[in-house]
Amino acid sequence: MTSGCAPRADLSILEIHGTQDVQAPYGGCSPTTVSCPGARAGVTLPPIEQTRFREVLGCPTPTIERDGAITKTTASPCRGGTEVTLITAEGGVHVTPLASVTGGTMANADIPALLRFFFARRRPPSR
Repeated sequence: MTSGCAPRADLSILEIHGTQDVQAPYGGCSPTTVSCPGARAGVTLPPIEQTRFREVLGCPTPTIERDGAITKTTASPCRGGTEVTLITAEGGVHVTPLASVTGGTMANADIPALLRFFFARRRPPSR
């Protein structure tokens, strides 16, 4: 998914992904292995944990925090003071956002967590 990725600017990345996502399987998929029901025929997706964003942004080895069914993998500081974070919800499905990450009962329960991440990394407007 990040092959050929050359961002024009350094940016922080947050991905929230469930291990039971059938649209973009956590373990990846290809036409010769597991199909991606929501993807075009012939699409290959690498396993989620093999994200190249950490490589592209020159991140250090990530730290891993576990809290019940939630695993947070954070690499920081990356180039330009950025951060790459993957939140994995064990048993989570393809729902945006995943309520299980913050313990909410509705999908919008994670919106405050998403907003905190992005507002903490807000950039000044370009001129």
